[in-house]
Amino acid sequence: MELESFKSLIKVNALFKGLTVEKFRQILSYPMWNIIVETIDCTRSYEAGLETGLTFLKYADEFKEFFSREEHREHLQTLYLFILHNLDKLDKWEEYLDVWEKIRANTDFSMTYSKNSRERHGKIIEPFILSEDDKTLYVHFLYPGHRKKIIERKLARKQAGKKLGNQFHARQEELTDGEIKHRFNRMVKKAQFIKKFEELIKRASRMTN
Repeated sequence: MELESFKSLIKVNALFKGLTVEKFRQILSYPMWNIIVETIDCTRSYEAGLETGLTFLKYADEFKEFFSREEHREHLQTLYLFILHNLDKLDKWEEYLDVWEKIRANTDFSMTYSKNSRERHGKIIEPFILSEDDKTLYVHFLYPGHRKKIIERKLARKQAGKKLGNQFHARQEELTDGEIKHRFNRMVKKAQFIKKFEELIKRASRMTN
């Protein structure tokens, strides 16, 4: 119900129909990607979100030769985090931890931290440091892994047979069709506003040049 009802609204398959390298770049860029993620979240369409992330991951590999190394790596980081986000929201704890560990073991995407971050962050940062130089720590992009720790605790409770209570995320089934459509239409209006605003900025820039 969730996946099909969401597809009928935003037509997820339309994202992939006739997908070109340039369209792929645009979709994964601001503001379009932000709108897609926010729409997935506000309509609680996490199965559709997971399918979208996995499909785009396939295209990221297919289109790899058309992007710089840095841009390709940015695409992968964006998609890996999006896939983890949807697994988290779907409460697929075992799958989340398995995917997280595979990403951690097979990628070296990093964020930069100042050298004194080691003192400020303590032992928690140590396992994530990939390399360092005189001024900088290069830290794996999955740091600090707060959600992973929370999910590990949830899974431990489940495996111990303890009550899970409010450990689960809200589901799309808890929303009426009318509520889903209202939330979706709100995001459409937001996307339209952003598009118009960007057009005004471009027009103003042309006038001043």
